[in-house]
Amino acid sequence: MATYRITAPDGAKYDVTAPDDATEEQVMAYAKQNYAKPAEEPSSLLGWNRRMGQTIANAGAGAVRGAGSIGSTILAPLDYAGVTGMTNAERRAQIDAGLQTIGADTESLAYGGGKLAGEIAGTAGAGGLVAKGLSAVPAIARSAPGLINAVRTGGMTAGGSGMATRVAGGALSGGAMAGAINPEDAGTGAVLGGALPAAVKGAGMVGSKIASKMQVSQEIAQLAQKAQSLGIDIPADRIANSKILNAGAASLDYVPFSGRIATETKMNNQIKRALSKTFGENTDSLSKDVFVKAQQKLGQGFDDFLTKNKVTVDQQLFSDMQANLAKAKNELSADNYRIIENQVKDLWGKIDNGIIDGNAAYNVKKTLDRLGRGNGNEAFHAKEVRNSLMDALKRSVSPEKAQGFTDLQRKYANLKSLQKLAGNSAEGDISMARLGNIDSRNQEVIDLAKIAATFAKGRESPHGAMQRVSIGSGVAALGGGVLAGVAAPVAAGLTAGRAANMALNSKALKNVLVGNPSTKNRLADLLENPTTRAAIMAAQSR
Repeated sequence: MATYRITAPDGAKYDVTAPDDATEEQVMAYAKQNYAKPAEEPSSLLGWNRRMGQTIANAGAGAVRGAGSIGSTILAPLDYAGVTGMTNAERRAQIDAGLQTIGADTESLAYGGGKLAGEIAGTAGAGGLVAKGLSAVPAIARSAPGLINAVRTGGMTAGGSGMATRVAGGALSGGAMAGAINPEDAGTGAVLGGALPAAVKGAGMVGSKIASKMQVSQEIAQLAQKAQSLGIDIPADRIANSKILNAGAASLDYVPFSGRIATETKMNNQIKRALSKTFGENTDSLSKDVFVKAQQKLGQGFDDFLTKNKVTVDQQLFSDMQANLAKAKNELSADNYRIIENQVKDLWGKIDNGIIDGNAAYNVKKTLDRLGRGNGNEAFHAKEVRNSLMDALKRSVSPEKAQGFTDLQRKYANLKSLQKLAGNSAEGDISMARLGNIDSRNQEVIDLAKIAATFAKGRESPHGAMQRVSIGSGVAALGGGVLAGVAAPVAAGLTAGRAANMALNSKALKNVLVGNPSTKNRLADLLENPTTRAAIMAAQSR
């Protein structure tokens, strides 16, 4: 008796045991007589789990088969010499047959995907090995270092050598990668590998076209670059004004396991962490407690500075105070003016041999701080007097100390402008929407407020959950297909939805959109990665 795999009219596959010499018609007849159609898997979570388990098993078997491709190629010379008694193709067929006996579906998409992954992993280092081999030959190492570099990078760089050297290096690398999978594909791999360097040359123009179609203004591009320099990862759809990208990205919020919600949460937390750094902290929480602790820390910094330094009373301080009082007298009532005048008189009374003790100056400053918390004209003039005193203090110390004090003042000002937006409870936080209304004179806070207002909110308005899931499944399917044996919308969310989200976070795509650096350079960097080239060579041998 022998085992035959047949395909029934409904598309189901069966392993049928029939006599060794049975014809195809006899096998089908034998199957109808002796085998009943298997019961349908229940459309329950249990049935779904069984199919998913089989899919995972198929993918694992495919990975084994991919590694087997490399091993079979290694033995190919023995095949040609007649030592093994079989051909390369026969050995590969035996590997497939062996995996079938343990339950793998060698015709499934998962098996093919696992096989491709195994082949990519096994061949990624082929170009590097060839380059090392060439380096070991003294004559080549001396006369053709550019060729060795071109082989190592797949022709993307050649140490200043011309395009011919790059093409040759790409061909050698591509041939080695494709040939490791299947010797019969080495020639095709060499042709493809040699063509890649030339193809990259024209990629800069393509990138410019993409950027223009995506409608990225210079202002948005510069703001995205600023965000990147601050450690904030902005997805490509928030940079480009593209209806397709916007709708697809918005739909990913409703695709299970796409990672989109995590992407948005990460971006918002990075914005908040950057904001916290403007007042001396390093946290993605902007709660009331964080501000209280930061204020205490900065307050201690002021105390330390003011109590350890003295104010030199120079002519500039006298001139500034006279100007402050003259302006206050013109703008305030007699009673309110007297409040400001008394603070200046108190300050002058603390002068000893042209010096004001730091503690004494600090006490006057605290009173001026309290008076300056209001919104009236007297508060404005109290702050003007305080600023003149602080300027005199900075003139009285070394440039390094003065800069340190300026940094303290900047951080404190940032803290006070942000603190107004924080929630009242200990768990409260600053929403991205409220940042757009911040009142700050410091550019670093203004930039972060612009980043939040521009990128934190999606460009696409809600269309309804079901519509988004439908769109998301389509976008996800374009990103990577679906797993065999699983319902398409679920599979898209599990696999390709995540791939689509990863694409939106691709540095290469974002750099194309903001024009930094050129698409040509980004594509060259991408193809210089041996894994990328191995994937291309493995895919062409399908």
